[in-house]
Amino acid sequence: MSEIMSQEEMDALLGSLTPEGPTQKEEHNSEAEKDLSVGAGEKPVSAKRIKPYDFRRPDRFSNEQMRTLQMLHDNFGRLFAASLSTHLRTVVEIKVVSASQITFNEFLKAIPTPTNINIFSMSPLQGTAILEINPTLVFTFIDRILGGPGNPPLVQRELTDIEIGIAEKIVKRALGNLQEAWQHAATLNFKLEAMESNPQFVQIVSPEETVALINLEVKMKTVTSSMSICIPYVVLEAIISKLSAHQWFTVIKKTESDLAVDDLKKGISATLVPFIVQLGSTHIRVQNLLGLKVGDAIRLDNGINDNLKILVGNYHAFYGTPGILHNRKGVQIVSILKQEERLNA
Repeated sequence: MSEIMSQEEMDALLGSLTPEGPTQKEEHNSEAEKDLSVGAGEKPVSAKRIKPYDFRRPDRFSNEQMRTLQMLHDNFGRLFAASLSTHLRTVVEIKVVSASQITFNEFLKAIPTPTNINIFSMSPLQGTAILEINPTLVFTFIDRILGGPGNPPLVQRELTDIEIGIAEKIVKRALGNLQEAWQHAATLNFKLEAMESNPQFVQIVSPEETVALINLEVKMKTVTSSMSICIPYVVLEAIISKLSAHQWFTVIKKTESDLAVDDLKKGISATLVPFIVQLGSTHIRVQNLLGLKVGDAIRLDNGINDNLKILVGNYHAFYGTPGILHNRKGVQIVSILKQEERLNA
């Protein structure tokens, strides 16, 4: 049987529990904090670098994936700015302000009412995302398209039916540029599904679902406003592995000069040029020209089996043979002249 403690021993034991100094547990925690903050030969870590982490709502996008999303939408900003500048005939600047992950409910609370909310799909991915454009910006675009100076209204209001039709064309232009920017990560088809003005009527995912939020700043003349892109994690989950720095930089990233060349090529490709097929030519005297009457025949220099000259603009570019194609007259290209031959022809 163990011996009974004396009164002095009990007083000493109780005295160790008094708050006169740090307990053994407190000393252990203090030493542990020192070990975490200071390594061998390292400076103490500043408390500002410590970020709170909520285990009830863990981050679903990694920092690398968020950086990739930011770079991707930087590219979108350049594309959309160039497209709008051409369409509105004024300089438009768009840049990414921030890229973060929040809950869908926090996103809805942050946007104004009314606003321009555009719900779009990203097939073949399941689900939808949101392109939100500040109403000030929408009215500025509409005023510019309708011939005005690009001034927003003094009082915010909802769009009329005519204005909705114009806004849809602007949004489809933005989605086209967004689709082009995303092609470095995945081949997706962006399509406008619906347009709303009240955030309360928008529920594409549950309120606590994590979403990637890209905030962009838009400047046009004296107007500076914002637009944002909200993409739920569940939509991107199928291609989330492609949103990495390694995957991004393995694809050749277009520079601003490359984009300008592409835009120039697109503009030239849509230009109409005269395409002329010469059945033949000859020289006649002016007195014979003045004496021509109905029924006269003019002999051409071309033989019946000779190839015909084909002119593009003022340059002789091809040779061809005439024929019939789907009950219409046509010509078949048989040879292409070299560049130096075109200039000398």
